Amino acid sequence: MFSDRLPHPLRDLPGFPIGMRTDEKTKLRARYDQRAAYAFTPHSRPGTDGYQRFKGPAVAGRLRCPDHPRSMRLPHTRPTSGCRPGDDCACGKTLTLGPDVIAWIRQRTVWGTTAWATDYGRRAAVESGNAEIKTHRLHMDRGFTRVLGTTKNSILIAFALAGLNHTLLRAWHTKRDLPDPWVTLTGEEPGEQSIPGPRKRARRRETSLDALVSGTPPG
Repeated sequence: MFSDRLPHPLRDLPGFPIGMRTDEKTKLRARYDQRAAYAFTPHSRPGTDGYQRFKGPAVAGRLRCPDHPRSMRLPHTRPTSGCRPGDDCACGKTLTLGPDVIAWIRQRTVWGTTAWATDYGRRAAVESGNAEIKTHRLHMDRGFTRVLGTTKNSILIAFALAGLNHTLLRAWHTKRDLPDPWVTLTGEEPGEQSIPGPRKRARRRETSLDALVSGTPPG
């Protein structure tokens, strides 16, 4: 929800398509940050009946509005709306929404902003970590440990996660052709195994069809 004084250039902003460059995302998020100054924010937690109050941007201290003198005492770094004293604008109003009103798009932070991207990136990192633990490397599932008791399982899982962190750290360095971080930390001389290269498959011995039929071993 946004105030009706939201500038037209900030109303229909594009999304973030797959493959979008980082610098382009940064510029677009800056426009979403500008638009967030006109957004309504939660004024209270949802009640037991699902209804929740939202406050306008002037009440939240995000926007300076001439129709609400108190907001004009905010720093000049805040944007100023195009309202005039006496206008019936929504910048300084509060409203109540029911549980069935745009509930599926309500989020803690405004979508597309820098703060939203930070939250989204944190979730992606957590999901990636869970995938490494459960599927890609550690395969931690029911029966991963064969001991009874919370203390014993906690100790074994802690060692397993520490080993996983070491594996991920070494893989990160290997992918970039960097020496083993443990070798660098201890000051050891980098050996042949400090930068492991790709594994080579053993070459199969050539065997002719005649040798297979006659049972003679290949030369």
